Amino acid sequence: MVTSEDEVMSIVIGGEVDLVNRDQLQSCLANIDVARARLVHLDLRQLTFCDSAGSAHLVRFENRARAAGCAVQIRDVQPIVRKVMDLVATGIE
Repeated sequence: MVTSEDEVMSIVIGGEVDLVNRDQLQSCLANIDVARARLVHLDLRQLTFCDSAGSAHLVRFENRARAAGCAVQIRDVQPIVRKVMDLVATGIE
């Protein structure tokens, strides 16, 4: 779910991201126009599992938002999801 108010964009991702649906996540993230936002809240509290490919999509989205001049706040990440995102981030520029 994506909401936007003023220059703040909130994105909520929940459930599990794996082989079955990670391409859908990538497509959704690719269609988000971050150029209109100054701040992006990426709320992952409801994301209970995310494989490495899904985590790579999240990290790439974060990098794209930052490159567009947005501050990014990742909120309420489950420890296992954070661990995978951190591991994936080391291999993505």
